[in-house]
Amino acid sequence: MAYRAAQAALVTYLRWHANASLTEITAGGVTFWTDDQLSAVLDENGVRAAIAVTEPITGTFVLDIPRHYWLDSDTIALYDSNDVELTDTVTYNPLLGEITTLTTTPHHIKAVAINMFECLAHVWEMKAAHRFDYINIKGGSNAMAVEQEYNHCIHMRDHYRNRIIRRHDRKRLGRWTPASTQSVNERD
Repeated sequence: MAYRAAQAALVTYLRWHANASLTEITAGGVTFWTDDQLSAVLDENGVRAAIAVTEPITGTFVLDIPRHYWLDSDTIALYDSNDVELTDTVTYNPLLGEITTLTTTPHHIKAVAINMFECLAHVWEMKAAHRFDYINIKGGSNAMAVEQEYNHCIHMRDHYRNRIIRRHDRKRLGRWTPASTQSVNERD
């Protein structure tokens, strides 16, 4: 899927944490990492989810979602307790996990949730694949340990895979799973 302007913050986050510059490497005539390539990683790791919201504080609602899940702001839709879609302007803050609405009070939202740690692990794994055949070079008294780049990529992949929260439990809402609406429906 092509890069969308709504994914700008997500792509910037990926680019920054995966150390993925626009012209990092060229493999087989393809230059890595374009916005379209990072957008494809985001789309590949996104799942449609129903997410509960807390009681409002002056129009701002905190989402009941682990902080390493970010939402694709193009897909956010507000719903009332009868699962009827509400019409309102929504502002999403991914760093705080909050949405702000102008007039409505949603019961829950539906959106595409993207596991950013899994996306980062995916990018680091692809970077490692590009560096798989790097070898150490020694000439005279000079040495260049290029293999360290591959090892670093594998280490970073494992770092982000291990950071994924396996369980997200809130006192009143139960376990959160991105592919189900169970926590929203059991809340009432």
